[in-house]
Amino acid sequence: MLLTLPYSFSQLGMASGIALQLFYGLMGSWTACLISVLYVEYRTRKERDKVDFRGHVIQWFEVLDGLLGTHWRNAGLFFNCTFLLFGSVIQLIACASNIYYVNDHLDKRTWTYIFGACCATTVFIPSFHNYRIWSFLGLGMTTYTAWYLAIAALINGQVEGV
Repeated sequence: MLLTLPYSFSQLGMASGIALQLFYGLMGSWTACLISVLYVEYRTRKERDKVDFRGHVIQWFEVLDGLLGTHWRNAGLFFNCTFLLFGSVIQLIACASNIYYVNDHLDKRTWTYIFGACCATTVFIPSFHNYRIWSFLGLGMTTYTAWYLAIAALINGQVEGV
């Protein structure tokens, strides 16, 4: 939602952009609520069967497998892997495009390689707990960027002829 905020404002105008962002937020909240209910249902069923979850983080594909069966688990894994692959490529290209506007001494492709190399180093992070630090840092930077662009759009207004 944060990544689409400036784009929605620029393409739809301020009122429509705000309405669309609110719709995105409601749909995201509804989806999170549904996922939480499914997690609770799965864990409750497993705890009745005396499964111990200490030291285990329940994954989404486990929930799909436990509640809907193997075919849904496989579909969920395929969707997640595809989404992560294309999402990471899009994010690298977006980072390179943004930094190109700040420093155009290198072309966008070179900036993509640089960001790709930096992001690839995260495979050396030893545990999920350490990865959370990077996730929160990324979330904070994305939030800052989105709000900066939204406030700048409010202050500066629309450019003539755009």
